[in-house]
Amino acid sequence: MGNDGASHRRIRFSNSGVPVEGLYDSVVDSRLKALLDAAKSAGIDVGTRELKGRDGRLLAREIATVVVEAIEAKLSAEQAATSADIDVVNRLLRVLQQAEGADAGPVAEILPLVLERVGPRKDINPPDLSDHGLLTGREGTESLLVQLKRELATCNRVDWLVSFIKLAAVRMLQSDIEAFLGRGGTMRVVTTAYMGATDPKALEELAAISTANGSRLQIRFSRESDATRLHAKAYIHRRESGFGSAYIGSANLSRPALTEGLEWTVRLSQAASPGLWSKIEETFEQWWGDPDFVEYGLTPDHPTHAQFRALIAREKGAFVQGSGEQLSSLPIFDLQPKPFQQAILDRIAVERAELGRSRHLVVAATGTGKTMIAAFDYLGFAVKIAMSERRAPRMLYVAHSERILRQARLSFAQVVRDLNFGGLLVGGQDDRPCDALFASIQSWNSKLGTGALAADHFDYVVVDEVHHGEAPSWRKLLEWIRPRSLLGLTATPERADGLDITRHFENRITAEVRLPDAITRRLLVPFRYFGVTDSIDLRDVDWTPRGYKMEDVQLRYIEAGPQWIENVRRAIINYVSEPLGMRSIGFCSGVKHARAMAAEFERVRLEAEAR
Repeated sequence: MGNDGASHRRIRFSNSGVPVEGLYDSVVDSRLKALLDAAKSAGIDVGTRELKGRDGRLLAREIATVVVEAIEAKLSAEQAATSADIDVVNRLLRVLQQAEGADAGPVAEILPLVLERVGPRKDINPPDLSDHGLLTGREGTESLLVQLKRELATCNRVDWLVSFIKLAAVRMLQSDIEAFLGRGGTMRVVTTAYMGATDPKALEELAAISTANGSRLQIRFSRESDATRLHAKAYIHRRESGFGSAYIGSANLSRPALTEGLEWTVRLSQAASPGLWSKIEETFEQWWGDPDFVEYGLTPDHPTHAQFRALIAREKGAFVQGSGEQLSSLPIFDLQPKPFQQAILDRIAVERAELGRSRHLVVAATGTGKTMIAAFDYLGFAVKIAMSERRAPRMLYVAHSERILRQARLSFAQVVRDLNFGGLLVGGQDDRPCDALFASIQSWNSKLGTGALAADHFDYVVVDEVHHGEAPSWRKLLEWIRPRSLLGLTATPERADGLDITRHFENRITAEVRLPDAITRRLLVPFRYFGVTDSIDLRDVDWTPRGYKMEDVQLRYIEAGPQWIENVRRAIINYVSEPLGMRSIGFCSGVKHARAMAAEFERVRLEAEAR
């Protein structure tokens, strides 16, 4: 090796210029030899050995490193190789080929595709087949879904080994799988019923695709998840050209894992690591032939369909039962705010202590814990009052429904570790006097209002769902009350009538976590909308300052009930893997519409209830 060899780059040196103690496996080039000789002269023990037959790959790696660095130094991503660059490579190849007594001819171009064998897709670029890679799911990087689509469009055989399969993922790849099978490809899928995660309908859909395409897709599943507990996730794509590729990591066949999930998946190249590729193929064949896995029938009435559904039901039942047993013995926890909640609490604290502000508006998407933010903020506020004034602060929590008030009281009780915390003023219940009052806006106006107490009677006030703040009953409270700290909570501060609720909070929002941000930060589960087409004409329905006249809208949808419910039913069957087991909420245009829809659902044997 010459002075410009690459091996010395892999050696770590101390500040004194000698190799760091440890194990190495690197070729000794002339520069590294000079450094090692200097280390030996300094009395450092350095061990070397002669090259042997098994070191051929090590030498090739060193040569490859030097070649890559030399050529990449001359090329950019946008620049094609010049004749001089290609001549350097060809001269090196001629030397190697002459030593072997063979001549493969000069290098000039790269062969990316044999069109007659693959059947190209013009809309999909071929995957990278010559090197390894890593998929992380981070924003701005290609998803595993895109990679699998490319693979299915350009490979000959497919083997997938995954712990569970979701219907949504099958839907996203259905056309690609159909096209792959349609041009003669073969596919094998291995999965499990572990934890009840696989959608039985996903396997039924795959079986239907196989039946429609000459049964070239086979499925096997484990009969005993307790014994097998398969956690592997591997997507293997074979090519008769010898340029296969496999994706191995943490991603199951589910929509989140294939799209935005933060999964780590390594792409392995058959050409780059033929030895490792052989091991991957052997391991899959072992799983495929394992007697614990049985073949999933392709016909709709095959007994394995019912068998797999029974396995899923058993797994789900065991999982729920185990969770229930744990929840039944839960004590009061010493709860702590989550990092994003703590950031909001810190902003409130800074405004209160450093800027002297007493009114704070927090906008947080539903499900991110607005009530918990209020409870933690109250706890910190109460501690300071107790230390300085030797008393508990007087608190008022206002909301529009009894359900919200009871849930809020429980949240505060958990945070302050007192199950007897506070009292209610709602409906027929009046727990006054108490230091912490959870009151409905209706009961507040009818039993207290703005004249029964001083405006500064309460030290700490929370107004939940404060987007109602411009309604007369709420506006009267917000304009009158003067606590030491007023906290407004809402997920939707923007009102349809255009009125601005921020005027009650010094015309500003203290902190906000909007729905898209909450989903991006994985505080909430991502969701998808499915639009169901209907032919109901609302053009002549009366329009008011608040929108459509809802009584007329209700009548239109009630009149179209049977046809509309049939459209919804078809959409549910198409997109929901277990319609009879789903838990869902249907939003209607009014009470009458909700009752009519529930009756129609019951008529088609989908259990429903109007609330």
